[in-house]
Amino acid sequence: MSSLQAVITKKAAMMRRSDDRERWMIAGLALLVEVIQILFAVMLSLDPQQHARVRPAEFGIGIGLTFLILALWPGLRLQVVRQGGVGILLFWFGMNTIHVIITHRAITSGLLLHLVLVALFAFTWTPARWATGLVMAAYALLIGANAVSQTQDPVGVILIGPVLLLIWYLAQHGWTVRNERRRLEELTDMAYLDPLTGLLNRRSGWMRLSELADAWQTEPQGLAVVMLDLDHFKAINDAEGHEHGDEILKLVAVTLKSTVRNQDVVIRWGVKNSWSFWSAQDTNRWTLIRSPSACWKRFGVSSFWALGR
Repeated sequence: MSSLQAVITKKAAMMRRSDDRERWMIAGLALLVEVIQILFAVMLSLDPQQHARVRPAEFGIGIGLTFLILALWPGLRLQVVRQGGVGILLFWFGMNTIHVIITHRAITSGLLLHLVLVALFAFTWTPARWATGLVMAAYALLIGANAVSQTQDPVGVILIGPVLLLIWYLAQHGWTVRNERRRLEELTDMAYLDPLTGLLNRRSGWMRLSELADAWQTEPQGLAVVMLDLDHFKAINDAEGHEHGDEILKLVAVTLKSTVRNQDVVIRWGVKNSWSFWSAQDTNRWTLIRSPSACWKRFGVSSFWALGR
């Protein structure tokens, strides 16, 4: 595996860890909703005047349990969990609103808050076009429920409109910031990494060398600079083709990266050579550098000249 592939693999692992954290956060949110819904159903069952609202509360318990199972289902992609969660919340809101239309009961603040949650998750987890259509449909359903309700709340229904617009704006701004940050990371990789080998390029190599030189002056310690030049590389390109030469460069990068420590730096300095900088904090490191280690044996090098302190 080349160094560039190693970078890609590392980023993929970071994304998987991020997805796992978000999945557990979703599961925790679903569990919290389930607990609140159970407590709410118990409170309604103890009040004879709220007996008509017990059935929707019990239905909400089933919805919360479904959401929790969806979040914890093994092997299910995070995007599916997100979209499924939006669908569950939207279905729950629709059933509550239809119950208001059938029973003609009052529009409660809980129903308005439910629509806010639907809009928040829809604009965050689904494409903007789909989210806009779903939220507009849910808002229209709320307006219809308010029109047939015995105790109408026109002020609350009207005020919820600007709140939905604000959620849409903040969600779009968040997507813009996320995309710009991802684009900045890609541009940073292009500016500081060699695209073929994934090693630091000459520009970032100078910056890292300056950092090591400054550290060496303030806190004197061993610093080694090793230059590796590939002999007859042009002949290989001419005889075997540039693709074969690229594979050799990748192999050299993999060998160097697999041998040095995490704090060591390997740089592709030119077309056919690399510089490797070591920050040595003990004398054993100098023994490793001056002796024919496994790294140098792979290249058929038995000895070389090194200068360090």
